[in-house]
Amino acid sequence: MQTNSPHVSDAFLLLRDPIEMRLTEAALEAAWAVLKPGIAQDRRDTERERLAYIVAGCAIMTKDRGKLIRLSLARFKRRPRPRANWL
Repeated sequence: MQTNSPHVSDAFLLLRDPIEMRLTEAALEAAWAVLKPGIAQDRRDTERERLAYIVAGCAIMTKDRGKLIRLSLARFKRRPRPRANWL
């Protein structure tokens, strides 16, 4: 996988099957191509890493590339949960 951030590959550490890994990487690239133009340059690394974790999480729900992309985009566009101050 080509990435500018070493943390993106961390999102895929639990994926063992080479086919599942390629599917997930392809879905990440496709989803990123959709999102990247609308993301400010200074936020791209962070948002790509966030997307990678979302795609990896959604990969357990489907093996269909198109559905994986749609699920990942929908989840990405939802607002992130606020973090508790006490953590």
